Amino acid sequence: MRTALAALAALLLLAACSGDDDPPPPGPSPTEALWNPCNSLELGEVAAWFDTGFAKNAGTPQAPVCTFTPDDEGGPVVDANYLVFAEGLDALFDSMTELDPDDVREVRVPGADAARVVVDFDDRQLFVSGSVQNGDLIQTVDVVDPRPYDEARVVRAVRSILAEFSAAAP
Repeated sequence: MRTALAALAALLLLAACSGDDDPPPPGPSPTEALWNPCNSLELGEVAAWFDTGFAKNAGTPQAPVCTFTPDDEGGPVVDANYLVFAEGLDALFDSMTELDPDDVREVRVPGADAARVVVDFDDRQLFVSGSVQNGDLIQTVDVVDPRPYDEARVVRAVRSILAEFSAAAP
């Protein structure tokens, strides 16, 4: 399943590069800030949802990233991103043949058109990937949490992040 989650992340990146025959929108100027889904996530809230301390890396306005690394070794790592994909979340998930349907959960997120959470684990760690769609925007969050992990807590935290993403969607 790790392969499927890696394939999901790769497919999301590919989808961001493919699409309609229309030319891509113009990029920002070197001094113009890019949009960053991390802007909608407060460090204290994320720490409370996962019940652990984090360092937040949001990059710079011109080179945004969104990663939360644990203060303590063995804690969860949280990474978020987004893409514009006019075909929508259903089409994106339908194209992923490596995903086990039993691992995919449709979830309700206020204000979202669609949302999914994928949960898997191996003998060493838990993998949770969440995606939320608002119009053509799909925001994602990926969590890797080594043992011992609390699956219910991580899934709740991912759902909270998706709700924040949806509420802040442009």
